[in-house]
Amino acid sequence: MGADDTQNPALSKLPPLLAIHHSDKTLNDLVESAVRVTNNNDNAVDYALASAMMIRQAIAGKTPAECVKSAKGISEVSDKAIQAAEERILKPSNEVAQELGMHCGLEASLAVTAHLLLNATSYEASIRENILCGGDSCGRAILLGAVLAACYQGTDEDIPRDWELKVSLPKSLLACQRLLFN
Repeated sequence: MGADDTQNPALSKLPPLLAIHHSDKTLNDLVESAVRVTNNNDNAVDYALASAMMIRQAIAGKTPAECVKSAKGISEVSDKAIQAAEERILKPSNEVAQELGMHCGLEASLAVTAHLLLNATSYEASIRENILCGGDSCGRAILLGAVLAACYQGTDEDIPRDWELKVSLPKSLLACQRLLFN
């Protein structure tokens, strides 16, 4: 079992897990099992279940804001993070990050990520805003990037083509993308 820890790496396995198992009836069990390998902590599992719901709804075609709302009611800890984001919806994300925390802990990270998703207008704008928030922007980008990429797939707000051209992707990864969106 993993460490008793509630940091962002708990979510690192969710995008590939959801890409393959987003419609699996045992998804919550799969999420818990995957998270506990590295983060054996009930709160880490709760944050991951809420995050998995966001990704699942993004794959189903929901907007970023709808994805955040879909994660409500999963647990008290994730609800608290989502509520913190909703209460600050009109504030700039960098101020929200400074107020709630820029560190790796999911209690701050999920709230800041939810705020970014609630205010999302495009993949590029939200990713850039996340970077400007400072702190563990890479950790927040695990969930943020997965939700935005699925939500904006095939639209003008999608991952910028010039960004994609700078990355070499394995053919197996492209096959997963085709399974989800074709």
